[in-house]
Amino acid sequence: MEQGKQTNWKDVVASVAPTVAGMLGGPLAGVAVNLLAENLLNDPQASKDDVATALSSARVEDLNKLKLLEKDVRIQLKELGIREHRLLYADKADARARQIAHKDAMPGILAIMLTVGFFGVIAFMAMGEISPNNEVVMQVMLGALSTAWIGAMQFFFGTTQSSRDKNKWLSR
Repeated sequence: MEQGKQTNWKDVVASVAPTVAGMLGGPLAGVAVNLLAENLLNDPQASKDDVATALSSARVEDLNKLKLLEKDVRIQLKELGIREHRLLYADKADARARQIAHKDAMPGILAIMLTVGFFGVIAFMAMGEISPNNEVVMQVMLGALSTAWIGAMQFFFGTTQSSRDKNKWLSR
């Protein structure tokens, strides 16, 4: 970037570090400003204005620091995603282990009821037996039932999508 030429600092961040720029536009804006302050100015207490001033006339060294920050943020976000997936798998494994240990019939009964309800609502809607006044209510109920039914099927049979996701994460 040319010396003396003033630029919008957020445009600089967006062009070099799009993930960090995305954080600036949302609830993680404070975190992003702190990361920029720490990495560019070596001052975690620097303000948003300090960061803006530094990036408005960014030098090549600043842009290189910004590229490294982008790489680090992406790695950390991937690690968080992996941890989130692990928590989901652990939660399902715990529920299945409980089911095996207690031999409780209730989850199976609920899954059967969900299946009958889900496909019953679909059949009822397909036959056109719904009055126009109740159509929205039936669509909302179908959405809720489909979400619950998918969860029940994943509990009992697993999910190929989560297996694909797990394999993708592990291959990285």
